[in-house]
Amino acid sequence: MDIDRFCRLIEETKAGYFQIDKEGRFQYVNKAWLQMHGYSSPDEIIGRHFSVTQVKADLDNAQENVARLLSGEAIPSGEFSRRCKDGSIGYHTFSASPIINSAGEIVGLEGFLIDISEQRKADEERQFEYDRLVSIMDSIPYGVYIVDQRFNIQYINPVMAKEFGPINGRKCYAYFHERTEVCPWCKNADVVAGKSVQWEWYSLVTHRHYLLFDAPIKNADGSIVKFEISQDITEFKQTEAKLLESEKFVKSILDSVDEGFIVIDRDYRIISANRAFTEKTGMFRGDIVGKHCFEISHHCLTSCYEEGDLCAVKHVFDTGESQSVIHTHHDVTGAPVYVDTKAYPLTKDESGKVMTVIEILVDITEKKKIDKDIQENEEKFRNLFNNADIAMFRSRLDGSEVLDVNQKFLDLVGVTREETLGKPSQILWGDQKEREKMVQRLVTEGRVSQLEFQMLNVKTGVRDCITSLVLYREQGILEGSILDITEKKYVEKALKESEERFRSAFEHAAIGFSIYSTEGHFIRVNQALCDMMGYSEEELKFKTFQDITHPDDLGSNMDKINQLLSGKLPVVHFQKRYIHKLGHEVWASMSVSVVRDDKGAPIYLVSLITDLTEKRKLADQLRHAQKMEAVGTLAGGIAHDFNNILNVIMGYGSMVLDGLEGNSSSKGRMTEVLSAAEKAVNLTKRLLAFSRKQVIDVKPVNINELILGLQKMLFRIIRESIDFNLALADRPLIVLADAGQIEQVFMNLITNARDAMPEGGRLKVGTELQELDDEYVAVNGYGKPGKYALITVADTGHGMDKETQKNIFEPFFTTKGIGEGTGLGLAISYGIIKQHSGYIKVYSEQGQGTVFKIYLPLIEGTEAQDRETEISCTVQGGNETVLVAEDDASLRKLYRIVLESSGYSVITAEDGEVAITKFMENRDKIQLAVLDMIMPKKSGKEVSEVIRKVSPRIKVLFVSGYTMDKIKTEELTESGFDFIHKPIRPQDLLKKVREALNR
Repeated sequence: MDIDRFCRLIEETKAGYFQIDKEGRFQYVNKAWLQMHGYSSPDEIIGRHFSVTQVKADLDNAQENVARLLSGEAIPSGEFSRRCKDGSIGYHTFSASPIINSAGEIVGLEGFLIDISEQRKADEERQFEYDRLVSIMDSIPYGVYIVDQRFNIQYINPVMAKEFGPINGRKCYAYFHERTEVCPWCKNADVVAGKSVQWEWYSLVTHRHYLLFDAPIKNADGSIVKFEISQDITEFKQTEAKLLESEKFVKSILDSVDEGFIVIDRDYRIISANRAFTEKTGMFRGDIVGKHCFEISHHCLTSCYEEGDLCAVKHVFDTGESQSVIHTHHDVTGAPVYVDTKAYPLTKDESGKVMTVIEILVDITEKKKIDKDIQENEEKFRNLFNNADIAMFRSRLDGSEVLDVNQKFLDLVGVTREETLGKPSQILWGDQKEREKMVQRLVTEGRVSQLEFQMLNVKTGVRDCITSLVLYREQGILEGSILDITEKKYVEKALKESEERFRSAFEHAAIGFSIYSTEGHFIRVNQALCDMMGYSEEELKFKTFQDITHPDDLGSNMDKINQLLSGKLPVVHFQKRYIHKLGHEVWASMSVSVVRDDKGAPIYLVSLITDLTEKRKLADQLRHAQKMEAVGTLAGGIAHDFNNILNVIMGYGSMVLDGLEGNSSSKGRMTEVLSAAEKAVNLTKRLLAFSRKQVIDVKPVNINELILGLQKMLFRIIRESIDFNLALADRPLIVLADAGQIEQVFMNLITNARDAMPEGGRLKVGTELQELDDEYVAVNGYGKPGKYALITVADTGHGMDKETQKNIFEPFFTTKGIGEGTGLGLAISYGIIKQHSGYIKVYSEQGQGTVFKIYLPLIEGTEAQDRETEISCTVQGGNETVLVAEDDASLRKLYRIVLESSGYSVITAEDGEVAITKFMENRDKIQLAVLDMIMPKKSGKEVSEVIRKVSPRIKVLFVSGYTMDKIKTEELTESGFDFIHKPIRPQDLLKKVREALNR
């Protein structure tokens, strides 16, 4: 083998390899040697003396072995210790030989180490476990031995050795059983298979009885041996035999008695039972013995004391004293029986501990039943006597002594028991002569029933009573009951008076009352119900409630009534429709209850009926008003945004128009654009009028003069086939109104009236003074008390059905054909009248025409004023600084161009908060704030309030397409503000700005 290959082999071997010189210093170690000694590099050990790897106690022996090897002498192999780098101790086998040079001289040693530290540790642990097992077995007070699979005895403990002698190495069957082969009953095979076995054995060697316990034990090599514990039970067997004889004797005695006897051990198991016990339980003795006493006696799986009962047997085991307890057991049929169980200690151990208990069981069921019946009867009588709702007593016939009374008697007389028992009874009678008559009658007849008399209550005086008495002649004792009828008499009187009051309340109640049978026939009704339904009381008595109930409501009504009659509901509440005698519907709220007899059967029904007809009309009107308000809000929002767009169109259009030459063809076209914009403005005003958010120019207006002014126009609208008639009031009717809008309402109503009479008819327009009082408002469901101008527009056209009338004021609702109407006329009229705080109502029947009535609140003492005619004037500019707050970017830009073109300095803001910020930054420059009423973050009013706190004299001009609820036009004027309504022409804006600055 070449040197390199040898070196690689040495370096990779698992055994540690080393070389030392003659002085004992390491010349070479391989990787395995370094690992065994805990070094990481050869440099840590090369050149050092081998003694650094030796345990101090073994150093001398190691040096001697090295010296012998260097001298050429061989040493025997064995196990040696080593000291590692970290000071720990390891173990290895060692083989070494001298290193001889070419001259034949020994120059050192070389050798191999094989690590056996883990094996050594395992051997030590196994030895420790073996030594500990031997120590345990040696300390066991019973005989212990171990037998291998070939039946050789491997170990015996001192107890076994003392009893059987030195038997290690012998066959178990040869020594213990004097046999030459394995015993046929031997359990060794079962134990070797892993089973534990317990059995009894009689030794032919010692002639004694033993209880053997065999268990498997696994050796280190995996083989299984038998570990056996032997307990000498000879004395126990002898005692058992004697006890068996004793038990037979006792059993013969116990079997001769009629009472059940059982003997119970500390596990509560029955170890003996006599004949009487087996007969009472209906079981054989073999089925009883070994079972728990509570299984047999109580038919349960848990003991008495675990169930919370007092257990006599447990008491004896715990205290050593006898105990008697009455329990419930079961007889041969399984029926419960009462048993008086008496338990006594039977046997005790050397320490005095009770080991067995004898229990005697006596059936006392019949006695218990008799005692129970007696007790129950006594309790029933005492309970009846004490708790009776009628006074009861026992006393001497001669009245000399009261013997017994109940609580009701004490309450009746007004005294305590101590003040009554043993005292004379005569003083309790209000009239002694009556008592004497009662005693004579009782002596004669032996019994008195329902005798009315007066009894004396010491607190409240004489009471009216009824008594029934029985005389026991031999004892001279009477027993009786007394019923106080004082309250009854009072109640009867009060009931009579109450009936009279109820009859009066029933007849004169403001709501309907009815009493009717379970089949629905009216038994009794009051006048309010008759008025509600239009029938007389006699007419209703020949009808059922089903007859006058609306057919659509009858099914649900009957379901409610059936639930009431069946007892599922104590009372039912519901709304329904009745049919009035005249045929129209009557809405009512019902509360129905049932009156039952003493057996719970329904006798009749009682109902309270509240008329809801007018209330529902008001609710319908409210819903309609809310619906109109919602649609109006939508329309107002659209109109507001449209106004901003129109403002931009009209503003820039006007500026373009002013810049065009008079003969320019574009000037005519731009004029058409502005004309279209004006029409759009009018449309916007109509939408705002409908939404009631248009800024109205209210002035005192005489309604009569306004209608007369429209007369010529009205004649042009209506046809010649229509007979038109005016009937105006003979006095001025002055209202605060926007005359143009009221004129629009008239035009809408007249146009609709004309269209409703295509073949001609009569049209009447009238005015009058109408005063609405509280009663009118309550009956009709609208209006506020006060004086109104009533305007009536009546035609004899085709009229409208009820459904059409419900929808007549809704936007886009029309009965006309496609292209014949927009459906906005009446909706806008409704909005205008509401904005003027008025009311508009329609009355119509198909084929009978239609009447519109308009109510506008009057103002007193003011004459109508002619509307001012706008006077054009030259618009002046200025050099002041104006703050413009407008959230619409296009309008904001337009306002800036218009104002700056007239010389003003303009600061703009896109919302309320920015407007405040810019005002604070330029408060010394700004003379006028132009504020849009509705802006993001802060409204125009909120901005004005903030800046006026800083600069109270600042001028403010509000701009809006419609007013907010929080600010009315009048409020703005009274507060010193100016207002301009969108859309705004450039010249109007400049004029208003100049007016505001000059004010």
